[in-house]
Amino acid sequence: MNLDSILASSAAGVLSIPDIENFCAHNEIERNRFYDLCATSLAQDYLSGTQTFLFCDSAVNQLMGLAGYEVPDLFLRVFEAFDAGEYRHRNDSVEIDPVDSYTGSMLRAALLPPVVDA
Repeated sequence: MNLDSILASSAAGVLSIPDIENFCAHNEIERNRFYDLCATSLAQDYLSGTQTFLFCDSAVNQLMGLAGYEVPDLFLRVFEAFDAGEYRHRNDSVEIDPVDSYTGSMLRAALLPPVVDA
């Protein structure tokens, strides 16, 4: 499986832990690196219009469930960005689309390189 097929399986709800383990072993990467690769790909694909919100949100939700919420920071920030687009937030008017209002800006912020204190 390549990363695109991993994400497609995740979005379809059929990805398994053995699939993740096999991908990591085949690519000689640690599990945290796997989750960061998935997060980066989903964020970039959504922001570029290559994938829909529904696809990316479904994929990231299943990945989070398989990870048991034990994920690196980048993945968590991408998960939270898609999560924020799932519902209307308190004090949002009915005209506010949570996907438009929250997801894109949160994804762009998640993909910024970390600030290193000097």
